[in-house]
Amino acid sequence: MANIKCILGTVVLFLFYTWTDAMALRNSTDEQQELKTSESLELNRKDLVGDHSNTMTASNCMYFFTCADVTGDKDAFRRVRRNADPCVHTHCKWPRSSNGNVYVPVQFDDSLTLEQKWFVYNVMQTFKQSTCVRFILRKNQNDYIHIKPADSCSSRVGRQGGVQILKLDPEFCFTVNAVQHELLHALGFHHEQSRSDRDQHIDVNWDNINYKNWHNFVKRNTDNLRTPYDYNSVMHYEQLAGSNNGEPSLVAKPVSDVEFGTATEMSQTDIDRVNRLYCTRPSRTIRFGNNRFGSIL
Repeated sequence: MANIKCILGTVVLFLFYTWTDAMALRNSTDEQQELKTSESLELNRKDLVGDHSNTMTASNCMYFFTCADVTGDKDAFRRVRRNADPCVHTHCKWPRSSNGNVYVPVQFDDSLTLEQKWFVYNVMQTFKQSTCVRFILRKNQNDYIHIKPADSCSSRVGRQGGVQILKLDPEFCFTVNAVQHELLHALGFHHEQSRSDRDQHIDVNWDNINYKNWHNFVKRNTDNLRTPYDYNSVMHYEQLAGSNNGEPSLVAKPVSDVEFGTATEMSQTDIDRVNRLYCTRPSRTIRFGNNRFGSIL
């Protein structure tokens, strides 16, 4: 009799757990289903210092062009300049998942220190707080951003296909505004002074700009997403940026003494643009504070 009760009890428990598992599966969210492939992981110390042995080959680096201090071949640069349509409407927008979030895989170079990796990761969380963009640790995704130390702050614009390099100068780039600036490039945004309507708001003094920096001031055929020109954008260069003689490369108009290029973090307009380009939810007003994560400089 005792054996029968034991068997019946086991059967009941088995049926109960089978039912609860089935209900859990039934109630799984779109996000859980999406993460089977996107692998949205919370970074921990093991993740950050783990093995990143995937090799990067030249064949994976598509459309290597100069945009945000990135050096590249001249032919690639000319291809971009001939592109009449913003790439976010053709090939370089990161895909939105079925749950409404946009998962962007990133990989940290082993040569970055743990402190540097944590700093960048924390800055990435500002996008999570204010937009639908989620920077996730890459597992086996084909398209991803590889973040590495270099002698410049640079990124390509938008999703390029395969691995794309985002460079951070250890001496200058580990601040909230610099990291946000390069991540916004990777999401598809150009410099503010390159907007299609910039001539109404800023004058570019080409004679004062080193020719090696001209590409950062070229006017683009941008989709401005129904947002105004923003002098406070983290994507706006300062008055003397790229100057070859100490004279202003950029002058605001019609009022020339307007301050610009001094943002310490994303402006509300920067946030609005990310949400309008990628997200279905309304934009939120979030202020981060440049010292929130400190600085490792």
